[in-house]
Amino acid sequence: MDESTFVDAMAKLRAIEGDSTLDSAGKVTARRATLQEQGLSSLQLESAARSLADDPAHALVIWGRIDSAVLSNKTAARKQSLP
Repeated sequence: MDESTFVDAMAKLRAIEGDSTLDSAGKVTARRATLQEQGLSSLQLESAARSLADDPAHALVIWGRIDSAVLSNKTAARKQSLP
């Protein structure tokens, strides 16, 4: 899996976890849908995350990109909800 796919998937999954409008069943459904949209399995995502452990400095860069994507997605969602 390429890094941009990993970053996008992780950002979406983190947003789901932070979504207080979803109950636990809703979060499970949203996580499954996100992985399916990306064409990923949870095992593939876990494998990609484990491979980041081989290069901690690079992992920090990737997690920074994930944080930025989460923030960017939240900002875009707020702008869309404004009248």
